[in-house]
Amino acid sequence: MLSVMLRCAHVQWLDLGQTESHWALTDPGRLRRIISDLPHPDRQQPSVVFFVGKRCKAETLRALYTSNNVSRRAAHGVANVLLDHTSDMAAHPILLADCTPDVTPTSLVGPWTLCHEAHRVNLAQHDLLDQDMVAFVQVNLLFSFSHVVCVFADDLGGNCAAARYVEKWTRLRLGTAGELEVRPHLLIVTTESRDMDALMQVECHPCFDSTFESFYIVVLDKTAVMSNREKVRRILNHVIEDARQLRQERLLLLSASALADVFSRAVEAIGQDATKRVDLLTLSQHPARSLAHPVVARHLQHFLSLAVGQCSTSTIVQLLASALLVLGYIPTTHSFAPSIVFDRFFRPILDLVALPPNESTGGGSITAVTIREQFASFFLHLGIHSERTLSCGHPICEECLDGYYAPGYGVYTYVVDACLVCGRHVAMAFKVKGPTVMPSLLGFDGGGVRGIVALMLARRLQDALDVPYPFWEFFHSVVGTSVGGVIALDLIVHRSSLNESLARFRRWVTQIFPPKPYRCLPHCHKLRDLFIWLVRDSKYDSRVLETVMQQAFGTTQRLFEASSQSWSGLRLGITATMASTSQLCIFTNYSGRADHHRDPGYRLLRPTKMAEEPLVWEVARVTVAAPGYLRPKMVQGFGLLQDGGLRANNPIEAGLWELDSIWPGHARPGLVLSVGTGYQDSPAHELGGRRGFWFDSFMPRIIRAFLSSPCLHGQNSWISLLNRVDKAAQVDFFRLNLEFEEEEPALDDVAQIPWLCELTMNMTLNLIPYRNAIWASAFLFELIEQPLLSRGLYTCEGVIYCSFQDARPLLQAIRRAYIAPQIALDAKVLSRLGSGDDCCSGCGFFQSRVMFEVRHLDITVNLSIAFEKATRRHISSCPNTMQWFMDKQSRDGHLRSWHSVAKCPCPGSDRKRKASWSGGSASKRARNG
Repeated sequence: MLSVMLRCAHVQWLDLGQTESHWALTDPGRLRRIISDLPHPDRQQPSVVFFVGKRCKAETLRALYTSNNVSRRAAHGVANVLLDHTSDMAAHPILLADCTPDVTPTSLVGPWTLCHEAHRVNLAQHDLLDQDMVAFVQVNLLFSFSHVVCVFADDLGGNCAAARYVEKWTRLRLGTAGELEVRPHLLIVTTESRDMDALMQVECHPCFDSTFESFYIVVLDKTAVMSNREKVRRILNHVIEDARQLRQERLLLLSASALADVFSRAVEAIGQDATKRVDLLTLSQHPARSLAHPVVARHLQHFLSLAVGQCSTSTIVQLLASALLVLGYIPTTHSFAPSIVFDRFFRPILDLVALPPNESTGGGSITAVTIREQFASFFLHLGIHSERTLSCGHPICEECLDGYYAPGYGVYTYVVDACLVCGRHVAMAFKVKGPTVMPSLLGFDGGGVRGIVALMLARRLQDALDVPYPFWEFFHSVVGTSVGGVIALDLIVHRSSLNESLARFRRWVTQIFPPKPYRCLPHCHKLRDLFIWLVRDSKYDSRVLETVMQQAFGTTQRLFEASSQSWSGLRLGITATMASTSQLCIFTNYSGRADHHRDPGYRLLRPTKMAEEPLVWEVARVTVAAPGYLRPKMVQGFGLLQDGGLRANNPIEAGLWELDSIWPGHARPGLVLSVGTGYQDSPAHELGGRRGFWFDSFMPRIIRAFLSSPCLHGQNSWISLLNRVDKAAQVDFFRLNLEFEEEEPALDDVAQIPWLCELTMNMTLNLIPYRNAIWASAFLFELIEQPLLSRGLYTCEGVIYCSFQDARPLLQAIRRAYIAPQIALDAKVLSRLGSGDDCCSGCGFFQSRVMFEVRHLDITVNLSIAFEKATRRHISSCPNTMQWFMDKQSRDGHLRSWHSVAKCPCPGSDRKRKASWSGGSASKRARNG
């Protein structure tokens, strides 16, 4: 199917309409459609000329721009916009804005909605007269993007009428924007020699200088038509060139792409607050705006405290200046004046920190040179916490991975050959979560010896998946409490297999909770143990626990170091509680990219120095220190800590909070799996009276309430969480658990482990929904280019990837379970999964190109894996809107996709293979207007 863009006859740049209660602006996307047809919109810098008039204006435009058929365009009161087709290949194409005065604003419901999208913004309350609204929008919105305003006085009723029209603009102009002032040049064309004083007096208006940059009057001879045209052409080109040079000098000449993006945001901004001027720097979404965060000042202060002792003040100043300069001038963003960028983004941060005194020299000259050469790049991402650690010991954030290292062969993998800070060779590979992937979470409950249930359930799930990858590699974050935390550390940090972890777990619990047979005088021995328990503050010897954890995880490995992190970037959180306040705390192998927007109710345990990073064995020792069973432990820099199960025996809710900190901006997780350690369902409420003092007095009632509270009872916590989750999102929440018909085994009842294993293996468990959800979560979708409007529909071209570098085992497992799995959009099949050339037979690299159509960018699409006709599961990027994908893939005003760098490592293959299409071939564009 060949998709051809219909020729659109609607040329409105902006529309203005009124209902009974408010005015509204409508952006029909005309400017963006024109710019999308330019050959090099990222490099071309257009000039916008705003013409105001009627007959004389139309005759002049027909004479100057013969290829645009201006006379065939309907008159418009706000503005039409056209491209001068003779300049579309030039470095500075000309855009013609055409305004006809006194034309009644069109209806809010315009005919263009039949062939292209229109975005409507209600204007905030104001006190303007109706007859002033068009002029207000022109002078405060459109003039900010216009280089020259050309007024034909004869069309307005003469020089006096033209003067009054210009004075209306100056009167309605909002306050100044300082150095970011963008004012058009005013050119008035007239054939009348009388009332010239009225035109001259326009420049004397007190607000004229804040409205226009300069003022030209062109007087024409009515009898010399041909010479008049040449005169207007010559002067107009001269004024356009002057305006362009002035904007270049002020670094305010935007590229075509930036012009379209900033204008769209300006329409939104004036709708939100019609009293503020257009601010190009704010609307450009400059990358340095991320520095406007309190955490940046703290990072900068910490950097200065380290640098002052090793570098001279001049070195530090040069370092800061160079780093900030590079951050302010990323190649894909518009380059504003350095003084403006510094004052807007950097000066407020520097005002918050204590800069070093005059000259403070140190012996670190070599270090200073190294930092000056290498650290500037690392310092670019000062406002982002470090996420990974290199083998040299220096941390690195994912922004640096994306910006300074080569892509690898897997999807969103990067090869790090050398450290940016020290320059040491490291030869490491890292994988990051793609921008269109909704993060997934895996959680392990606490429960003492019942942790064997979680491991057995995990092994059954691993067997059901039928793939060689560990099932936790399908997730982005793992959180564990108490014994669940130790399981997570063993699987992820120690990299044990499930069978190895089961064997190690049995050995651990036998050593930590040794059985105590009482052969003779058992009551006396129990009384003795009770006395020792009360005196020692623990039932078991905590020194044994420390020895076991040290033997399991070593005595030197830290949680935040290269050896503790997987190449896939799996985030790990282990809970604990403060012994003094019982506040929930979380140890992490990451720092998080954003502060919590509100108090999450727990504390993130992250040190300020690498030397204070907690040891892995300490984290494991603390998280299982259940009060009464084992003593709490003092951890340097964090205080006295104990079992995290006291506050979050099911850590999923805290893990969900952390997802928002690690990957801010995702409204919901893609997949949540909680693995329990078994529970006994609450008995039915008894309707009888009191059962006696020992059953229903206040102490037993308090104990029962405490033990069944969501803090301690993992299953009740899960039910409470689901009650707060939107019903539409509950399909992404899964719970694996075992229900006991009898009373739950005690935390230290090692003798029950064989029974727990047998019970878990023999329980009836339908793992198909879990398996399908995890399989589908391995696939993601990205747009290749901006959706193209065609015949009233948006044609979307994209690629579906597999997050694993070798997708063959996953595809084979799916095909073993299902005959003909497919990639589908709702009920429409797009392609067969793993058919044709989607998956490389040599290395397993998977990418499937798809094409589909949507009526609107805000319509939710649900790409899924259709295992069978009635068995579908959405992929990790869905359900979401096309606008969501565009926003997530937008980087510095451009749509970025892994497709541009995706490659197959097999010899003779550069991924230029036959694409698997659904719906047709590449689209062809037709010129608009």
